[in-house]
Amino acid sequence: MLCVICLIFLAVLAAISVASVAIYLRIYTKWVNRRLAGEATGKPLWSPLRFCLTCAGVFVGILLALFLFLALTPGGENDNPNLPWISYQFYSQADMEGTYLEGFSLEENPGYTRYAAQDDHFRYTCFLSQTPHDGMHPDFLVFVEYTGGDLADYNTFGFYGAIQKEGADDFSGRGGFMSGSGTLEPMVCFVGTACQFDGTFTGTYGLLTPEDFDRFQRASEEASERDEIVDEMTYASVKAQFTIHFTAAFGTDAMTGSEGQFSLEAGQ
Repeated sequence: MLCVICLIFLAVLAAISVASVAIYLRIYTKWVNRRLAGEATGKPLWSPLRFCLTCAGVFVGILLALFLFLALTPGGENDNPNLPWISYQFYSQADMEGTYLEGFSLEENPGYTRYAAQDDHFRYTCFLSQTPHDGMHPDFLVFVEYTGGDLADYNTFGFYGAIQKEGADDFSGRGGFMSGSGTLEPMVCFVGTACQFDGTFTGTYGLLTPEDFDRFQRASEEASERDEIVDEMTYASVKAQFTIHFTAAFGTDAMTGSEGQFSLEAGQ
């Protein structure tokens, strides 16, 4: 809310500055005409350039003072300290190359608690931050490695992340993506931020054979005629799924190191 008020203030200030310049130009033009006619008396007016530079200097000074105020105001990143948030991104192994994710080890990372789990087809390595959210580092990472055999049997993958607040009967939000065909990679990663969020995040990753994908496409075409949506994960031959449980203290100064708990909810 504070940022919105500041933007409105800047917009009003900019409008006043433009209007002032326009009015001054009219006054200056009249003064020049009177001076040419020999009617002007008193001190000469500032040139339009000097007036514009002065207005610009005042505007920049107020702008710098406003930025300094926002930087020193507590809670500048989140104007409402009681507003929880959680988000995530999905990375394939190729996506991770050349990024900060290459600096993360699967064994140990300073400032993070490591969790590990294994099912018949996947190995899960989860890292949860031990420090308050700072906007510069991920708050959670989950590396998912396929250990079930030859990836050549599959040519398509799908994934989504589901968010459920504590006490809610259903998922509060879900976002996903289905790739095209191609060579799949043995490891992917869910990376996210979370602060003051009380609930769960469930990540799902599935591998589909060409036959699986054909069945999914046929089902999707039939469902579209009924204005329905088909979950591609129900057609995956193998599926990885994990859940992270958060409490409202996660990502805040009140963290004690136990606010995030990783668990393996299901696997095929």
